[in-house]
Amino acid sequence: MNKIIQNIIIIIIISICLPKDEIDTMIEKVLDGKITTTDNNFYQNINEVINKDSTNINALFLKGIIEENGENALSLFQSYYERNKDKKYNELTIKKIGDFNYSKGLYIQAAEWYKKIPDNYPKSSYLKSSINYYLNSLLVSGNFKEAEIAIKKYKKKFPQVNFNDITDHGIKESKNKPNKSNLTYSVLVGNYETYKAALNYKKHLSNEGFLCRIEDVTINGEKYYSLKIGYYKSDKTAQNILKRLKSRLGITNAVIVSN
Repeated sequence: MNKIIQNIIIIIIISICLPKDEIDTMIEKVLDGKITTTDNNFYQNINEVINKDSTNINALFLKGIIEENGENALSLFQSYYERNKDKKYNELTIKKIGDFNYSKGLYIQAAEWYKKIPDNYPKSSYLKSSINYYLNSLLVSGNFKEAEIAIKKYKKKFPQVNFNDITDHGIKESKNKPNKSNLTYSVLVGNYETYKAALNYKKHLSNEGFLCRIEDVTINGEKYYSLKIGYYKSDKTAQNILKRLKSRLGITNAVIVSN
């Protein structure tokens, strides 16, 4: 009798855990680029998984990462962050909320979110990019003193991380050659002769949900303004951005560069 009860309990536990396992598996596949919006029955498959356990908090996160409307995705991520107890996907949630605010030019709000990563998740894989965007958000919003304090704080706290430094004109790349573990990738959209031209393209891409930044570069002795998208920890993720640029905006001449 005890054996039968024990088996029933095991079956119940497995049945309860299964939907969560399926949602986690689906999340990992989406994040790894194994499932894209071009796949057949993309939304149907995901919705079937979500409907098996609609009360699972991670379903909010899954909905957020597949949502194409930026405002809707933001709402889902904020709801997930506020309600999430185990903090499983909090790091990426924070990063995505920060990215959304940054892409919309809401730099003060973006800075508040990016700061959560180095302050609360010092071992995060998003540490370097979050610090970079945090500093950039402070500078763009005119908080120069706060940026100076932050760079000193994080240099001391994270001596192993080669994040960007500050000049009198903004951000410059660290002179230290990054090791392989700190290497990130960006998508270079183009180099422009004037800041205004780069800014116009940046606004257009931001409206389409692409997180952009403008960097000063020197090419053949001439100053240009380089428009780049993101800091990505894998070349594969950057490749997905190239595909999105091509499918959504028809941009075919963008390239992947390492940081």
